[in-house]
Amino acid sequence: MRIWKRMLAVLSAGVIFAVSAPFVVRAEETAAETGTYGDLAYKVLNNGTIQITGFAEDATGVTALEIPAEIDGKTVTRIDQFAFDSSSSIVSVTIPDSVSIIGAGAFQNCTSLTEIEIPDSVSLIPEWLFYNCTSLEKITLPETIRDMGGLVFYKTPWLVNGQKAGTLLFSDTLDLS
Repeated sequence: MRIWKRMLAVLSAGVIFAVSAPFVVRAEETAAETGTYGDLAYKVLNNGTIQITGFAEDATGVTALEIPAEIDGKTVTRIDQFAFDSSSSIVSVTIPDSVSIIGAGAFQNCTSLTEIEIPDSVSLIPEWLFYNCTSLEKITLPETIRDMGGLVFYKTPWLVNGQKAGTLLFSDTLDLS
């Protein structure tokens, strides 16, 4: 009976950990402060770097989205998940090499987006990144990409009915196996 109780206690602890683990926030990801820079909203992470969180409240009609490498002397290292979700005015995106993390769905539903180049500093293309970007014609990915999430290119014009219809540029040495 004692062994059964111990096994039940260990199992219960494992279930509690598994359920609560997705809600743990790393200290570097909590915002020390927030602000705006031009048309962009951002937060300063506890490690002193910047995460772009989307457009500033008063931003409208931005067509050429340019993420800066620095804001107020702090390095921009991340684009938040769903940061520009459904921003239908964006046509092109420029991301500096300082950005190493792009969050899930950051550009999903950007139906006017036609072109984007992912910098060498990025190694993961997260799920839903270009989901339903119905005008996306040119994506340039670096050889540093090591993994891609699910539904990254779902409903993009170059992947229609499972057939390549547009231009996807990979580095000659990119290996996604």
